[in-house]
Amino acid sequence: MMKTVKYILSIIFVAFLMNACNNGIDDITQVNPGADETAPSISIVYPTEGTEIKVFEDVTSIEIEIKVTDDIEIKDIKVQMDGNQIALFDSFTDYRIAIEKFTFDNLTDGDHKLTVVATDLEGKTTTKEVNFKK
Repeated sequence: MMKTVKYILSIIFVAFLMNACNNGIDDITQVNPGADETAPSISIVYPTEGTEIKVFEDVTSIEIEIKVTDDIEIKDIKVQMDGNQIALFDSFTDYRIAIEKFTFDNLTDGDHKLTVVATDLEGKTTTKEVNFKK
């Protein structure tokens, strides 16, 4: 008798779960994101303006970290060191926020300018620069 009651309760419980999974859940539908109103925003996390890197080697590496946000979708991010492109990012997990860290291995002695150019799908572009030295 007890086995029968457990069996019936199990069936009722499973039926309840199956029914609960289908109620109250909307289908996923595409939503228009609206107009692209602003250009991307750039934050250069490292190096910051005026950073001085003090190492004994003539050539060293530096870890660069940037964050780019956009109201709709980022198309690409170009990173330049002293006018030469050192990185290009054009594939993002999140369309609106990109946090990129990478190592530049050829930093020589002297003054340097790191330039980040971010472009969104509408073609709006933002440029940010920091000056630092090694």
